[in-house]
Amino acid sequence: MSKQFKSKAILILCSALFFSCSAISFEELECDVSILEKQSYFEDDWIKIDFSIAVDKSSVENLIQLKEDNLRIDAETMWQGSSCLLRAPGGFKKGEKYILSVSGDVYAEDGRKYETHIYREFVFGNKSQSFVLEKIEETKDLAGDVASIVFSFNKSVNPAFFEREFTISPFVEIEKKYSKDFKSVEVFPKDKWQPNQFYSWKIEKIYSADGVKIFRPYDGVFKGSKKEKAPEIIRICPVWNGVLLESQSLDDLTEKQGAAFVFDCEMDFESVQHGIYWLPTISGYWTKKDSKTFIFTPNKNYPIAYEGTVTVSDSVKDKWGVNLKQGKNFYFKQKSDWIKVKKITAAGFELKEDGENEIEFQRQSPLYVKVEFSKSISNKSISQLSGALKIEGVLPKSLANPRVESISAISDSCAAFVFSNANGIPEENQATYKIEIHGGEKFIFNEQGEYLKEDKCFYIKIKYF
Repeated sequence: MSKQFKSKAILILCSALFFSCSAISFEELECDVSILEKQSYFEDDWIKIDFSIAVDKSSVENLIQLKEDNLRIDAETMWQGSSCLLRAPGGFKKGEKYILSVSGDVYAEDGRKYETHIYREFVFGNKSQSFVLEKIEETKDLAGDVASIVFSFNKSVNPAFFEREFTISPFVEIEKKYSKDFKSVEVFPKDKWQPNQFYSWKIEKIYSADGVKIFRPYDGVFKGSKKEKAPEIIRICPVWNGVLLESQSLDDLTEKQGAAFVFDCEMDFESVQHGIYWLPTISGYWTKKDSKTFIFTPNKNYPIAYEGTVTVSDSVKDKWGVNLKQGKNFYFKQKSDWIKVKKITAAGFELKEDGENEIEFQRQSPLYVKVEFSKSISNKSISQLSGALKIEGVLPKSLANPRVESISAISDSCAAFVFSNANGIPEENQATYKIEIHGGEKFIFNEQGEYLKEDKCFYIKIKYF
């Protein structure tokens, strides 16, 4: 056994009272303990208590209380004369904290009674071999918020114990990165710390790579990120070639033009994509212009005269995880409208869609039909006008259909058609024809995606002269 440290515990004998005389005598009993009261570390195999007189062994053993990591255990004891040796069963564990208490009445072999109080707290092992947490550091991101916590130890940590014994509350999925020498562990969230949330961490019962238990439990608190203000949407406007048209509104959207959503702080892109929707539904895709600006582009042209609502729900959140204070609805009605037939003439006579139109026409002459639209139409649409307007014979049934000979643009909203073979039949001085203008986006349309919505029919009764 290595050199023992001695401390004296004065045990006072309560005198025995004899019947034969009234004299009272006192006798002191000394004991030495091999660990000092203020000694934090102890590395001998046994703790030795030396009594100055012979004592009743069972009275001492009944008073011994030994705790390992605050849990009571049965001490292993043996005697060498009047010295009691004790230890944890199988031996003390390196780095473990122990508490020894021997408190109560001890009896000498001759029956005299002594009162004793022995109390020691210690860590088994040498201080230079102890396992302690030396430093805790918080790394910061560019915004000055906590990005991770770094725990630095005086010796290599056993990662299996750290994985099991490190806890953080409230729960968040975390990842750990160990240094090459395993003396430091960086802990960071798999996603992100919740804003304005205090987290408490605790390290308990971990061991170093050489089997030494941590000197004591450690705990602490930190604030993941600081975000006091809820995000706000500050603008929704059309986009043209990546440029935000801030002076315009959703009413000005045309064709497949994108709509930009601008917030006052950096946002979580995924929440933007899932938290903004159109009613009636429009399918499309999202792109990120920057951390505050996101663009929705429809897969096809907006419906003509589209009227609806864009909802920005309160599930949309910023990069710190703070949600919008409240959702918002944006109502709009596009300025786009259907192209209409403003005016149509045949042989100089203006026609009405819902009435009978009588015109006079010289047989064997070309029939001129002019159509004026309510909006300009594209050059491509003019080239397709041959399929957009046709004339059919109605009465008599044997009437042949006129043929289109030429088409010309009089203006950006007016086209002229020349038909031949609108001669009726020789034995009749009149004939009825139907002029039909096809609707739909393939025929009469413009650069803004507007088009003639429905077919238009005009009936003409020609009187020949």
